[in-house]
Amino acid sequence: MKIPLHRKKRRLREKNIHLRKKCFLKMQVKHLESNSIDQRRKMFLTMSYPLATLQSYPPVSLVELIPFSSKGAAYSPF
Repeated sequence: MKIPLHRKKRRLREKNIHLRKKCFLKMQVKHLESNSIDQRRKMFLTMSYPLATLQSYPPVSLVELIPFSSKGAAYSPF
């Protein structure tokens, strides 16, 4: 059976978003390799949050560590 095109596209889009988030988190951890262990530990704590809640309301530690969101816009703690 052939998959309808709109479903195929949606699946690809979801996969892309997932991969981009994964890559983004990896980059952040790499960036932290040079920083202190305490900050790295903080980063892993923020990574354990579900991603959906991070986007709606980033915790303070995430605002400190990541100066930009995945869209490239600056995060504001307010």
